[in-house]
Amino acid sequence: MKVAAVKKPGGPGNLIIEDRADPKPAVGEILVRIHASSLNYHDFVVVMGGIPTDDGRIPMSDGAGEVVAVGEGVTKFKPGDKVVSLFFPNWQAGEIEAAGFASVPGDGADGFGAELVAAPETSFTRMPEGYSYQEAATLPCAALTAWRALMVEAKVKPGDWVLTQGTGGVSIFALQFAKAAGCRVISTSSSDEKLQRVKELGADHVINYKDTPDWGKAAKALTGGRGVDEVVEIGGPGTLAQSRGPYFPYRCADGCVRGSPDSGSVFSEHYAVGDNGRIPPASGRHDCRHRGQRHQARAGQGFPTFRNCCRLCPSGQPAAFRQDHIEPLGGDVLRPVHRHGGASDEGSFVAGEIGAH
Repeated sequence: MKVAAVKKPGGPGNLIIEDRADPKPAVGEILVRIHASSLNYHDFVVVMGGIPTDDGRIPMSDGAGEVVAVGEGVTKFKPGDKVVSLFFPNWQAGEIEAAGFASVPGDGADGFGAELVAAPETSFTRMPEGYSYQEAATLPCAALTAWRALMVEAKVKPGDWVLTQGTGGVSIFALQFAKAAGCRVISTSSSDEKLQRVKELGADHVINYKDTPDWGKAAKALTGGRGVDEVVEIGGPGTLAQSRGPYFPYRCADGCVRGSPDSGSVFSEHYAVGDNGRIPPASGRHDCRHRGQRHQARAGQGFPTFRNCCRLCPSGQPAAFRQDHIEPLGGDVLRPVHRHGGASDEGSFVAGEIGAH
């Protein structure tokens, strides 16, 4: 079979096409002929050497295809079934663990830039009925990220204001999911042409952040001064300051509304991210309404996590932003931490859609 392989150290000229022996399914594995794979920003970073991998790594985290053979003990699939990959194949239940990235296709393990892939049956799920292979291949990373962020963590409801950033895959899926859920959507981009495209996809309002650098203030004005309910934050350090206020009383993953010091949200005092990215030690109260609980934050404890707003980070150090989590991070600046397919993906895009912002 033919595969695409990344040769160390990655970068231009180091992605090659080579022949390898056809794999055979072992016990508990299925053999899948790959018909389509979608390109995410994560895949681009792997190929360019930004994420170190073993020499000869087969890239591409997402794939869809047809089962052509099954190994002993396989019970979920049979030859002829149409399947789509899972971004975290070892994450079957509970909370994700850092070790889970070792199994991410195209990253810690070989991906779907190959004609044939043999992997445990738990690495796949059935393709949605009526989807083409190309459509199904866009779902594991970008679509599931957007779905989890809006439907599982934020629990959007009709009438909510949702802000999406850029026109990458996560943002495009988030726009469509939010509109299907009855939300009002504000989309940002630096391209007027792309903003016209997102309006055609259903965006209620658009903002060119190059023309309007203070896009957070503009978005708040579009909501009549109330601020948006959810921000699909994919920009990291370049956008986080405006995403978390003072413009928006947005929602943390557990569903309680919160905001910045000036937004009049449930916080009596806040851990404001300073100009140097630090969360200064402070004392304050996090009033977690949906749990009916109130938590006192002692000086120096830091900001509550998004995923579980009743947990407090144990220090006042700089934080790493995640769509659903903030955790301490050494150094002087903020940087994004990715949870593809579970929470956040920075700048990914869907093949055939608008492209990376």
